[in-house]
Amino acid sequence: MILRRLKQFYKDMRIGQKIVIVFMVCFIAFMVVLMAALNMILYKSNVKKVEQNIQSECRMINLQISNLYDNLDACLNSAIQGVNQIYMQSEIKELDNISFVSVKNNISSALNYYKNCFYGIDSLLFVDINGNAVGAGIESIPDEKILSELIDKIPSKGPVKRVRFPVEERQYFGGSKEEGIITQGKRIINIDTGENIGYLFVNVKTGAIKDLFPKETEKAYEKTYYILDSDNRVVVTEEKGSKLFSRADSILTENETVQSEGVFITAYKNNAFSWLLVNEVPVSVVRKDGYFLTVVIIIIGFLCTVLASITMKRCSRIIANPIEALTNTASEVAKGNFSVRCMDDRKDEVGQLSETFNIMVKKVSNLMEQIKKEQKQKREAELALLQIQIKPHFLYNTLDLIYVCCEMNDGEVGGKIAKALADYYRTCLSGGEEVVSIENELQNIENYLFIQKERYSDVINYRIDDFGKCGKYKIPKMTLQPLVENAIYHGIKEKDEKGCIIIRTIKEKDKVILEVEDDGIGMSSIEFEEILEKKDERGKKHFGLKNVHERLKLYFGEEYGLSLKKEVKTGTCIQITMPKMEVYHD
Repeated sequence: MILRRLKQFYKDMRIGQKIVIVFMVCFIAFMVVLMAALNMILYKSNVKKVEQNIQSECRMINLQISNLYDNLDACLNSAIQGVNQIYMQSEIKELDNISFVSVKNNISSALNYYKNCFYGIDSLLFVDINGNAVGAGIESIPDEKILSELIDKIPSKGPVKRVRFPVEERQYFGGSKEEGIITQGKRIINIDTGENIGYLFVNVKTGAIKDLFPKETEKAYEKTYYILDSDNRVVVTEEKGSKLFSRADSILTENETVQSEGVFITAYKNNAFSWLLVNEVPVSVVRKDGYFLTVVIIIIGFLCTVLASITMKRCSRIIANPIEALTNTASEVAKGNFSVRCMDDRKDEVGQLSETFNIMVKKVSNLMEQIKKEQKQKREAELALLQIQIKPHFLYNTLDLIYVCCEMNDGEVGGKIAKALADYYRTCLSGGEEVVSIENELQNIENYLFIQKERYSDVINYRIDDFGKCGKYKIPKMTLQPLVENAIYHGIKEKDEKGCIIIRTIKEKDKVILEVEDDGIGMSSIEFEEILEKKDERGKKHFGLKNVHERLKLYFGEEYGLSLKKEVKTGTCIQITMPKMEVYHD
């Protein structure tokens, strides 16, 4: 009981008092929660963002490293095939020093070709079974001791396998303390005989991999990349100094980000080389954005502005809900539903507004009912007047025409005319619906045109084109007859030669257009406007046009009615524009 009274007391309070109470409660609660959660949310958000950015970069670098590995492997296999082909073409059975001289130039050219064909390949070295060597991209051939050490690590018997050497300086291949060499070797056997031909070594400088790391200009923030091999040695690094080939301080887990000694470390596994791509980002970089945003928010005025706007938005719902209900009710009224009412038991300003609105809606409803009755009476009067305008002499002349047909023993034509006349007057003079389908209206006007053509066979012809297939849409009854009659008597007959009347239907996106076109004497835009506005004496003769134009506006709205098509070169084309409203459905 007490709670109910408090709720009612709150409802009856002034809007200003409601705003003050709600605003103060929300403001105090918001301050407590915001300051406690701000740093944690911003920090986690920045950490997540950095992790996603680093992992995305690592995936891209890892893909490029794998491509380099595939390139190295493809170069090795292609060069082996090239050397094998050279030996097969030489047709030398005993491989001694003299025979090697004969193929040395060809092998050198082939090695240079493959070095240039494959991206990232720094040098190639071929050593035959007798220790003779030839290279591409190498300043000088290594001595016999080095060659022997390299060859000893490649099995001389059994299946041919690729051997990947640990990354070392290998100064004889162009390496240094700043840049290691990736070397892969493989034994070459004769395809036909299976005998050993020699050994091939392909070398790539680690600088080619270091070039895959983002440049300083591409980095969004401070970060460092390096690569660890399977022995946890640093084999590629961005940093200059003695870190290359040193062992990492800790064992890292692949595809995971950890925090250690003030840095975030992310390790990404490269399956091609069995390496770990490692990225280090200082924690201070991650926290920097969080500190900056926190300071900005705490700046005097900024926090108060944000708080006030959010709180006022929440508070405004107390006022907005009843006003929104009142708005929804007004929208229903605007759609023509005058039976709705805004129910509210408040005694504040909104409650008084709702009560006043309900009184207004009731009065508007009564007024609209009165207007509808007057409009219906006006439409009925106009339709009755239009029906009266179906001149009696049209009936007399048609009956005379039927009589003439009977006298001339042309009973078939006379019967068709009589049937068309009966159907025409049945539709025109019948009561009931004021709106019919376009299909029915076209059938009725075709009866009318058939009779007129039989009367004036040497004067008029006609055609009805239902291009838009618009028969199922609504049209006020007796819309086409005044336009067709106007085309006959004020268009074609006045030019003293045979003419044609064409009726078309056109369906557009949200409306239907009917055209009544004749090739008579024509009508200017000014004359057409004067007829619709009854500004000249011709308006009396063209009363039907004015009547149809106003009836269309009454039925469908001010944007619809008659218009004169200006693109017609001769005669007149009047367009009837209506909305797409179906009388029946398919």
